[in-house]
Amino acid sequence: MSALLVALAATAVFKGIDGATATSGQSKSRAVATTLAHEDQERIRSMDPRKLASYNPAPTKKVVNRIEYTVTSDADWVSDRGDSESCTRGDGRVTYVKISSKVEWPDMRGSKPVNASSIVAINNAYAKGSLAVKVVDRTGATGVPSVPVSVDAPVGQTKQTNTAGCVVFDGLDSGAYFGEFSKLGYVDPNGVNLVRPTNGWNVTTGTTASSTYQYDLAGEINFEFDTRYSNATTTFPAWNITSAPAGTAVTVLHQNIPGPPLQGMRQKDVVTGAPSATFDRLFPFTTAYTAFAGKCAAAAPAWSMTNSAIVPPAGTATPNPLRLRMPALGFRVQRNGGSLSRDADVIVKPTNGTCFPTHSYVIPLASGYSEPSSTNFLNWVFPPGDYTVCADDRAGTSGTAQKREAVVSNTNENGQLVTINITNSSPSVSGHCT
Repeated sequence: MSALLVALAATAVFKGIDGATATSGQSKSRAVATTLAHEDQERIRSMDPRKLASYNPAPTKKVVNRIEYTVTSDADWVSDRGDSESCTRGDGRVTYVKISSKVEWPDMRGSKPVNASSIVAINNAYAKGSLAVKVVDRTGATGVPSVPVSVDAPVGQTKQTNTAGCVVFDGLDSGAYFGEFSKLGYVDPNGVNLVRPTNGWNVTTGTTASSTYQYDLAGEINFEFDTRYSNATTTFPAWNITSAPAGTAVTVLHQNIPGPPLQGMRQKDVVTGAPSATFDRLFPFTTAYTAFAGKCAAAAPAWSMTNSAIVPPAGTATPNPLRLRMPALGFRVQRNGGSLSRDADVIVKPTNGTCFPTHSYVIPLASGYSEPSSTNFLNWVFPPGDYTVCADDRAGTSGTAQKREAVVSNTNENGQLVTINITNSSPSVSGHCT
């Protein structure tokens, strides 16, 4: 029993001695680490300030009293604007470099590394410029936070916008810089998610080059289509288009779409045979878009139908869907104001460009006209715009085929019957419609 008591007492004494020794060792190691950190700070201070931008060498190893210490160094430019980044302050001159040193060693036993940092003043010869990028929402006033903004090499940095939608890159030489930004679900006024300014940014020494961009959650508009036809005696009820003809498209207009490719408008083809279409990736302007079927017109027609809607952020515009009209055209062909002597051909194509496929019809001799009905109207529907209608009766009075062309504006929302009168004199001409 006496021996056991002696052993326990000895163990306690030795543990106390070990603890004191370990504490003393940690204190010595920390003191050495502090000295190494200060030495590293002095080493960085002695460097050429121009080499301190984004200075981040590999960690170095130093052995003192048979203990290996790891020294990590870095440095970067800091602005004299203060701690809070602002995209509106005009003074972006960078006059300081913050240098940092961190020292670690084995068996730290939970101790924190030794860190040292300080500021190095830079004289005017080494002054730099800054680049500020601000991202705002649909209102143009509220910043969009957490948008990653990247600047290409040689800067090669990516930063996220702060709560004010602002990000600043300091320590830049004067000159042109390029970069981009993107955030999932967001688009610019052109409907583009990955925004890369075409002209980049120009930085001048001693100033902040500031650029602001609108960027918000994309919305959408759903569309469906109908048609209507009227002749000299009857205006038929509207017919729903449940199978979009080949060449159908949708054009949306808004004065704040900057382009490219098209200023003030965006266009999208509709899948042939589809009963409807969705125009997504639309910027949620605070004012309404207008829309019309096709892309043969320069502006939305002035019809009684609703053709406008406000797109909400990350939402769908109302009314949902928005119905667009494609009026139907019928065709009558005459010879000198009277009946035909044989069947006639009619070819209809856009007056300008190739915004809609060419259509062809055979006009029977017996009736002299051909027009849509509730069961076969799809081949007669046309989006609003101007079309050149060519009628060819396959034979002239002298045996030479004659034709006549006329430009028809498809601007009547109820559709219309188009009459082409081939005469023996101008403006009818010889030849065939092609």
